[in-house]
Amino acid sequence: MLQTLTQKLSGLSIYVKLALAVLAYQAVFITCLEAFVYSKHNEIVSILAQNETNATNGTNATIETYANARSMPVYHVLFIIAQFFQLGIYVDAIYNQNTIQIIALTLFEFGILIYSVIQVFQSAQILKNISISKQITILPYEITIIVLISILATGFAYLAYKLYQEFGWSIYKKIGADMAMRDRYKMYQIFIMLLKFDLFFFVGLSAQILVLVIFISNGQADQIAGHIVMSSVISTSMLMAAFLGVKKENKLMMYLFMVGCVGTEVYFTIKLVDISKQPQKYSGTRIFATFFVCICMILGVVTLIISALCLRNFDKGLKYHLSRDCNNENETGDQFPPGNNGFNLESVRGTIKRWSID
Repeated sequence: MLQTLTQKLSGLSIYVKLALAVLAYQAVFITCLEAFVYSKHNEIVSILAQNETNATNGTNATIETYANARSMPVYHVLFIIAQFFQLGIYVDAIYNQNTIQIIALTLFEFGILIYSVIQVFQSAQILKNISISKQITILPYEITIIVLISILATGFAYLAYKLYQEFGWSIYKKIGADMAMRDRYKMYQIFIMLLKFDLFFFVGLSAQILVLVIFISNGQADQIAGHIVMSSVISTSMLMAAFLGVKKENKLMMYLFMVGCVGTEVYFTIKLVDISKQPQKYSGTRIFATFFVCICMILGVVTLIISALCLRNFDKGLKYHLSRDCNNENETGDQFPPGNNGFNLESVRGTIKRWSID
């Protein structure tokens, strides 16, 4: 795959390489800045931990401050992972020339920008009862993160527009001029893209609940085992089933995935009710846990709908185009699948004599 990606990069435009450079730059520099902020917040947690007894038995504001301080490291780690996640998504989009994924990545980039702004307000809420010198140390780095991401996100949005135009021709070469087939292919791309973002948000939610609620709150072993099985093993398995099912046009796998989607929606609903009814259990992570649960629920519903549309497109010729090597110059997107007796002039252009009238 690496060799193929290198070959594709060498044959693509400057916009592809610039976009890759933008995301690579962001992943490295934003990670360094975020790591510094992360270390400073760990210092805050250490300061509060020195007086943990007072924090635990103190006022509601003190308890909330301590809980928020303990929760911050998890969100810093998720923020850093998001930088490399989007870089990986972009590399995958280049390899598969997935225009839908490029568009989704642009939205994800601006979502990261919004989160970086929220991070400043959350930090200010935690630090308002701490020495003002700590805020002065951290705030410039948080502002720098916001400014950098704003510039890079705007630049990437422009490059994404150029990539959308460039990859449009690649879709034509792969699928052909059949508009119905191209619509099926776009639906397939949307579904594959949704599965990748499902994985990120599902795992992100699991990490929050596992670390913040179970481990920090000293949860019981059965709670830990139950959560790991439900949120990690089952979710990952159903996403893999969906990926293989749509690739191979396996209806059984798709039906199992759709049933799994309904089950996860029930699980997310129960979790959302639990967060609202037991706010003290989720102290310090209630807002972001609610946000992640809602995102997961929305993604789950959308993925379920798109999976049904993809299932409807099975056995209509798309599998043939997906399995065919799009780099083979002897094949074109307008060729017919095996068993189709249609006549394609493009595929035999080298064997037909030219007719003319003198």
